[in-house]
Amino acid sequence: MGSEFFETGAAARLNGKMLTTVDKGATVSVVGQVAGPDLVRTSDDVEVRLALSGSSEAMPQPGYYVEVLGTVQNSSCIKPLRVTSFGEQFDLKNYDGLVELANDKYRRLFMA
Repeated sequence: MGSEFFETGAAARLNGKMLTTVDKGATVSVVGQVAGPDLVRTSDDVEVRLALSGSSEAMPQPGYYVEVLGTVQNSSCIKPLRVTSFGEQFDLKNYDGLVELANDKYRRLFMA
């Protein structure tokens, strides 16, 4: 899925545990809460480290919710291409339910 994002404009929406199912270099989107300068706790409560070295992306302060669009480095690390702040209020539980449905029962509805 690596460069496919730039051709289609779509990236797989995943939660933290799903990162173990994709190849290094895949472009993905995860949503979570900033837990530190380079750490996001995803919608399913998994900590994902962000490889910010060489990135121009600035992280919002801890407690803010963000979407990280980036390249998978390994099952617990993403190199951000873009970080979008969702502010201080966001329902991670509902979002995680959507991600689960989009990657299972209703997968065909979310395919690019």
